[in-house]
Amino acid sequence: MKPSIGGKEEGHQGRGNQTKSTIVFAIEKTKNDDGIKRAYAMKIDNTSSAELSKIFHQHIDPKAHITTDKWTGYMPLVKEWDITQVKSKGGENFQLMHRLIQGVKSWIRAAAAAGIYHKVSPKYLQAYLDEYCYRFNRNIFKDSIFDNLIQRMIRSKPMPYKSFS
Repeated sequence: MKPSIGGKEEGHQGRGNQTKSTIVFAIEKTKNDDGIKRAYAMKIDNTSSAELSKIFHQHIDPKAHITTDKWTGYMPLVKEWDITQVKSKGGENFQLMHRLIQGVKSWIRAAAAAGIYHKVSPKYLQAYLDEYCYRFNRNIFKDSIFDNLIQRMIRSKPMPYKSFS
């Protein structure tokens, strides 16, 4: 799924926009397919197969059975991945994906309204997406998430602000 994030743009919607950032999402469904087990999001430059393949290589097991919409950018990827393409039906058959996307957008809007984020620029968008997915993927560990985060911060190398330039 490839939504755009970046506010309203007069006369443009979705992929037809000029200033919004394009994001690709991937979800792993629960065993009974009624929920999301894990979620991943990645800012991409465009919707070509080369850009879409980035999330596949980084987050999707080559043995996974993948279902996508019929976007043509996925077609070259069927050589490497087990991809089934289905017509979207207005998102009706991708409800979990749309719920996740709406959750990300709502989270960003709420954080901006609370003054946590003053502007979500394309430069830092991937960091915001990583934070959302980190929290989402660990939401079943609510009692220990803070302790686990502190442990990860202690073990990881420092990331000076200058490294984001």
